[in-house]
Amino acid sequence: MLLNYTVVDRVLTFKLLGVHVFNDLKWTEHVSAVTKKASSRLHFIKQLNRVGCAESDLLYFYIGLSVVRPISEYGCPVWHTGLTATQSDALESVHIYASYTLKITAATTKSV
Repeated sequence: MLLNYTVVDRVLTFKLLGVHVFNDLKWTEHVSAVTKKASSRLHFIKQLNRVGCAESDLLYFYIGLSVVRPISEYGCPVWHTGLTATQSDALESVHIYASYTLKITAATTKSV
């Protein structure tokens, strides 16, 4: 394929603005990368929880500082409708684990 007289290589996947795009528009690689990144960040929250950080600080760390939740929801309008049930469950499991770790209730998240 040529673009401005330059050969453009075809690739199976690429990362565009933080979203992994596969050539068939399946989101398996993106969900895998996001789940892995968010899960590794949850480890920090777990450690902060163990040393006795205030619940409000943990919640701010989870929601406000782009540490976990914003990572898993970034670019959501682009890829969310193309997720399989398994991929959606994988992303949701990160949030369920976080809510278990932080003891978050629906009322708590609405007040933040």
